[in-house]
Amino acid sequence: GWDDEGKDSVPSAWIKRHDQVVFLGKVEDMHELLANIHVFVLPSYREGTPRSVLEAMATGRPVITTDVPGCRETVLPGRNGWLVPPRDVPGLVRAMEEALALSLEDLKRMGDASRKLAEERFDAAFVSRKILDGMGLC
Repeated sequence: GWDDEGKDSVPSAWIKRHDQVVFLGKVEDMHELLANIHVFVLPSYREGTPRSVLEAMATGRPVITTDVPGCRETVLPGRNGWLVPPRDVPGLVRAMEEALALSLEDLKRMGDASRKLAEERFDAAFVSRKILDGMGLC
């Protein structure tokens, strides 16, 4: 979703040229949404590790997100998505245009890399073991 100001910050001419991009606002059913998209986009100024990005990765979607702590750990640029500097609207536009230019096969390959990365880095059992090991409890 966006705040009231954010919705109008995207030029309408850009939206008309890129009719494949849909600005949804607040979403009630993320599982249905993730099943029907090709790329997940989360621009943010600050985050912990964003659950929405992890959900997108777990469902095999490439990710476009902001190069801020928390978000940057979820993307290997060029492999499973794109990192954009914070507040860089032209950079975000470029990343979305690059994603739109890819074939469905290439997007699937990136989505598969997202799924693998989610399993390797963010699986709950793995993270729990890593924490316990770091505390000397394993």
